[in-house]
Parts: sequence; C-alpha cells; structure tokens
Amino acid sequence: MPVQTLNPPTATTNGDPTTLGDVTSQATSLAHDLITLAELQTRLLVLDVREAGKRSAASVVILAAMGSLVLSAGPVVLTGVSDLIVANTTWSPGGAKLLVGLIAVLIGAAAGFAAFVRLRRVTNVLNRSQQELSQNLEFVKSLVSGTSDSRRSRFSSMN
Repeated sequence: MPVQTLNPPTATTNGDPTTLGDVTSQATSLAHDLITLAELQTRLLVLDVREAGKRSAASVVILAAMGSLVLSAGPVVLTGVSDLIVANTTWSPGGAKLLVGLIAVLIGAAAGFAAFVRLRRVTNVLNRSQQELSQNLEFVKSLVSGTSDSRRSRFSSMN
C-alpha cells in the first residue's frame, strides 16, 4: 500500500492559504454563473421553439387541408377514373380499380414525403440551442475543473 500524505492547503495567487471565505465566494460566483447560463439557455430554447412553431404552422395547415381533401374526394375521383378505364379499354373493373388505387397510393406517398421533408427542415432551428448548450456545458466543465482563463469569458460578449 503506497504511503498516503495529506495535501497541503491550496494557496491563492499571492501565496496565502485559501480561506473558507475565498472558497465560499468562489462557490457563490460559480453558482451565479451557472444560474445565469441556465437562464440564457432556457431563453434561447424558448425562442427556437417559437420560431419552429411559426415556420411549421403553414406546413401543418396545408397538410391538414390536403388530408381532408384527399380523404373526402379521393374515393369518388378514383372510382370515376377506374370506370373511365373500364369503359375505354378491355380491362376488368377490378384491374382498373387496382391500377388507379396503386397510382393514388404512389402520389399520396410522394406528397407525404415532401411534407415530411419540409417539416424536418424546421427542426434545424433547434440546432442553434443544441450548439449553444454544448458550448455552455464545455464552459461549465472548464469552470469546475479550473482550466478557464477567466470566469467571465463565456459572458464577455453579452456586456
């Protein structure tokens, strides 16, 4: 078992031992910075969610309108198209309905995919919050580990 020694008291920049007041002051300062950081992160997330809502509102309305139109008019139109195919070709009614149904499914899938891609682009707005959170976490880690050049360096651009 290796010899264990007690660590000497930590010295301040002027060589004096660290006092309880210094530790308390630094802990209070760190807590203040962490609370400020959490507040700023929350504000950014709220702004990003609002922006995402504004950008996606039109897409959601269009999707709902398209869905209701397709659901209400779709069977009538598809039956009419299949009846036209049967009347103008030698196809059976069942074959014409299957062909028209397959084409309708492909068109619906393409429209749904396009709407999904458009809505997915809106979520890119949240990348800003994710990047800022990553930077803030790195800053907090540097504060806690003591590798930060200045405890105000992360917030210096805000003043």
